[in-house]
Amino acid sequence: VRVLLGGSPVGGAPGFADAEHLAVTFTPDEPLVAGADYALVLTPAIRDVDGDALTDELRVEFTAVAADEPGATGAIFEEISAGFLYTCGVTRTNGGYCWGNNWNGQLGTGWPNSTPWLPVAIAGGHGFVQVDASKEYTCGADTAGFAWCWGSNAGLPTDPNAAHTPIPVDGDLNFVKISAGGGHACGITRENAAYCWGHNDYGQLGDGTTTYAPTPTPVAGGLSFTALSAGGSHTCGITTDGFAYCWGWNGVGQLGDGTTDDRLTPTRVAGDQDFTQLSAGVSTCGITADGVAYCWGPNAHGQLGDGTTEDRLTPT
Repeated sequence: VRVLLGGSPVGGAPGFADAEHLAVTFTPDEPLVAGADYALVLTPAIRDVDGDALTDELRVEFTAVAADEPGATGAIFEEISAGFLYTCGVTRTNGGYCWGNNWNGQLGTGWPNSTPWLPVAIAGGHGFVQVDASKEYTCGADTAGFAWCWGSNAGLPTDPNAAHTPIPVDGDLNFVKISAGGGHACGITRENAAYCWGHNDYGQLGDGTTTYAPTPTPVAGGLSFTALSAGGSHTCGITTDGFAYCWGWNGVGQLGDGTTDDRLTPTRVAGDQDFTQLSAGVSTCGITADGVAYCWGPNAHGQLGDGTTEDRLTPT
């Protein structure tokens, strides 16, 4: 186990982190240089519990963080997003971290098939303002407004396979918020314009079609949004005037317009509630300006919280 800086070994010592000798730490003789690019190298001298050696040398590149960005268990988080069997977050100093299941590279660490139990820095040294974890992929917006996604290609721009580190979303757009759904992603630009990309079987991209879009596509209607949430096969958003709109699959009323008709473009949610926050999963929920929670859509397991198991076609 070695750490390299520009090809030169960093002084330090590896040591076992547990009694079973299944985890190893490397303690450098001196603090690493913040902002410098390093490489952690594992050689075939490492053997597994059966005595078999690594088939090839494994090299993981990373960038050292400043002393006020402690990382791992000491990180001070500003935001957390829980996906399916994994979690990601952004620290107060814009560091991006993920932990948990990584079989599709959704942690963005460059370590395929690993499952870290503690927060690990997202590769690339990007300063994130927000990240959103989904099922098998993750997206985020950096401090410069660029969008990045990683994991399985359910909403990624070009690579048809899993990307184990962040790759840029195509287009010359500046995003302030990104939402990763089941098979599509959406974002809001600095000008409050909404764009979506990825799968579009039910019109969840809101562009008036059911055509797959590998790059960000404008949401129809010319509405200005302050919030977007991409669900399993539908999307909801809040406009600058506080109204909620949804589009895409509506088989169980998750669009909240009083019908079960799919919508290819943004459709106003029924009622006159002034929403400040929305979350679209399979069902949809929102919080109004006066702090009241509403939910709508499927309710077989009581997920709408209204004391029943009845589906609701409008906010309840």
